[in-house]
Amino acid sequence: MGLSLKEFEQRYKDIMEFYYIDSPHDCPEEPDKYYVSKGFQPPYKSWLTFGSWRSNSSDDPEEQKAPNVVTGIDVSAQVVFKEMEANGPFDGVIGFSQGNIFFRHFYRLTMAIDPENLKPPCEMPKFIISFAGPVFRHMQIGYKDKMYSQEGFSFPLESIHIYGKKDIFRESMIESQFYLKPVIVDHEEGHKIPKDFSEEHQQMINEFIRKQYINKFGDDVGFKVNDLSTKL
Repeated sequence: MGLSLKEFEQRYKDIMEFYYIDSPHDCPEEPDKYYVSKGFQPPYKSWLTFGSWRSNSSDDPEEQKAPNVVTGIDVSAQVVFKEMEANGPFDGVIGFSQGNIFFRHFYRLTMAIDPENLKPPCEMPKFIISFAGPVFRHMQIGYKDKMYSQEGFSFPLESIHIYGKKDIFRESMIESQFYLKPVIVDHEEGHKIPKDFSEEHQQMINEFIRKQYINKFGDDVGFKVNDLSTKL
């Protein structure tokens, strides 16, 4: 994640502190060759484990590729709790792809499904910056021998959802529907965190982050976005 966010972090490093949390589960296979070519090194880790896979009964090719049961969220939650206890509270979350799936279910488990047993050690994040966060509607969440649908829950967080028009999971980029007053950015690339954005999109991201800065400090004094005029 840190490698993918290199440019993003450089742009906002003067106003945001970045903490990276390693997921606990081993991946059954390598990530896409694109990420390996960009320097991602093993061991490859995952926030979720996949209990089973959909059959090809669905007509939607994206749904055919998506797992229909995910588990392991309770184990991942404990990893996040330790980081929250050591360095939290965190104002917000930045997620990419599967990380956004995990955060949604982590939030729902702690806030709604099992708050008595999954108690965060400090205040939960108030906003999310989501890159390529898919929602596979048939995916169910396995927790304590029960299955939970993804429907019927809205996240009371401010959010910005950054999608790629060429994303292989484009039709599943509907995560914003589950958040209140989401900001949506549609860039021209694929399933990735872009290094650069158009002026319009960069301004949308800047304004979202400025709003969170004001929510925290009361005004935008000291708010600064670095201009990355040279390639890092």
